[in-house]
Amino acid sequence: MIFEHWSKHKILLIFVALAVLIAGGLYFLWQQPVFVPIQNSSLEPAVSSFKAEHQKQAIEDYLVAQKDFTWSTREDTWNFCSVENLQPENELFPFYVWAFCGEYALENGQVKNISGSSLPVKIDYPNELSFYDSSRFSFEIPGDGASYTGDVKRIFPQDVQEKIFGFNASSLEESNKITASKTIASWEEIKKAIEDCRVNQIFQSHSRDVVATLDNGQQLKSKERKIDDIMEVAQNAQQECGKIIMATE
Repeated sequence: MIFEHWSKHKILLIFVALAVLIAGGLYFLWQQPVFVPIQNSSLEPAVSSFKAEHQKQAIEDYLVAQKDFTWSTREDTWNFCSVENLQPENELFPFYVWAFCGEYALENGQVKNISGSSLPVKIDYPNELSFYDSSRFSFEIPGDGASYTGDVKRIFPQDVQEKIFGFNASSLEESNKITASKTIASWEEIKKAIEDCRVNQIFQSHSRDVVATLDNGQQLKSKERKIDDIMEVAQNAQQECGKIIMATE
């Protein structure tokens, strides 16, 4: 009888311990920040076709700032451009690239491609030795319709023309969507951290890069949809959270 009583008591203790562990686990999960799902998160953008990654990034940032490559069919959309170097052995301007630029929106927790443009582009820059000044970049693209073939032959060298006429942009389009998904997800993470009063300092660059420093020293990095979006988010949270230190370059 003593053994039977002890066994029932032990079983009861085990059930109580399991209930505490489950409740604790649920509370821990409830406390974690909610992240935006990223479609195809197991995929990564293709290996860069540029020998210097900063050249690729400078060109993509430049194209996003040009009205010929980006547009908005509605107020809440983002624009991203991805480029592939059609002369990967080339390290100097001009660069001949294929560009895919897309418009994206966050709908029901998923990033959707709203519209896009895909075309070859010649990118030039006057001074190889200086830090890149996007205001001094220039581009040339072929015209539509009957002008396309003639313009391609005029603008691009022979070896590049052959690649253009047979180019498949599907992988570039997918790479651009992955970049869009990751950027929008990281931006939503920064916004939530600000709204939860966990951010004490924010840095913003002219190229729309944003770094948010949390109370615990952790840094969250992203890119804002348009310049000064981060300022608006911080100001909206100021009454609840207090003033956040802001720095710009």
